[in-house]
Amino acid sequence: MLGLIPGTAQLVTQGNDRPVQQLQKAITEAVERLVLTQQDLQTGLFFWVRSLLPEDEIVKLRAKLDGSKTFLESLQAYTTPGKLKNLRYDVQEITGHRNGLQALEEIELLQELAGDLGSAASYLSTVQAVLPTDHEWNDKMKAVRDEVLDRIGDPVQRGTAGFRQQTQHKLNDLKKAYLRTYISMHVKARLGVNDDKRKARLMGDERLKDLQKLSIIDLMPRQHLSDFQNRLAALKSCFEMTEQELDASPLCPHCKFKPAAEPPGPPAAIILDNFDGEFDKLIEGWTQTLLTNLADPTTKTNLGLLKPAPRCSRAAPPLPRLR
Repeated sequence: MLGLIPGTAQLVTQGNDRPVQQLQKAITEAVERLVLTQQDLQTGLFFWVRSLLPEDEIVKLRAKLDGSKTFLESLQAYTTPGKLKNLRYDVQEITGHRNGLQALEEIELLQELAGDLGSAASYLSTVQAVLPTDHEWNDKMKAVRDEVLDRIGDPVQRGTAGFRQQTQHKLNDLKKAYLRTYISMHVKARLGVNDDKRKARLMGDERLKDLQKLSIIDLMPRQHLSDFQNRLAALKSCFEMTEQELDASPLCPHCKFKPAAEPPGPPAAIILDNFDGEFDKLIEGWTQTLLTNLADPTTKTNLGLLKPAPRCSRAAPPLPRLR
């Protein structure tokens, strides 16, 4: 029951104390395992954010472990062959505690499985909040999670050969699918190195500076320019993320891209492409607004009333040219 070599009892009857020492060592180790497992049961056994054991089963297991622990501790008094010959337990009483030690092994197997698979499961649990709730990857993850939890909760299934390797393979496949999905979404939502340079050129464009000069004129629709600049500035660039970094953490460490928190839309590169055309239309609209107002009779009359010096000082900046 404690893994001692067969025939040990016969050596004890011959007065050999070596088997007694081996027995006491095995008892001490078993008691230590029981104590640690009882503590783990008290805090709960969790895997993939779920308890592996229902509360009523935990109560039963703790009772078995308590019984075995009490029994083994009572054996620690038998430290010599002479004392062991006067053991007060019969065979039936001793074998009756086999269930407690078997329960200990079952719980330790669960702990080992949760430890081996826990890292991948924890990563996948975090990913669930990264992608939109209606994304197909989340549906696939939930199906795999439910299957794995059902199997790991069944002593027969989790005890089958290859269970650990098969489960690890499923979790790895799910993680690889996430990496492909996230990288694809990241490329779409962020500007690459070349597009980042295009954005910088656009923000420093002379046409933009011309519009900023014209925006001091009250009649110009300055809010249009402000909206344009804000939307252009809002385009985010990120081209440093590697697959190795994403394998270690489910979010890009550089831009913290979280698809669930950003509204869906066209690729950032396409939006940037549209800004050039929008820029030309904005300039054309502003130029037409300025020319229309300058051609207004009231404006001409007011300008005619100005003396030469004030008229020059209030003259508008040169109109931007369409390029």
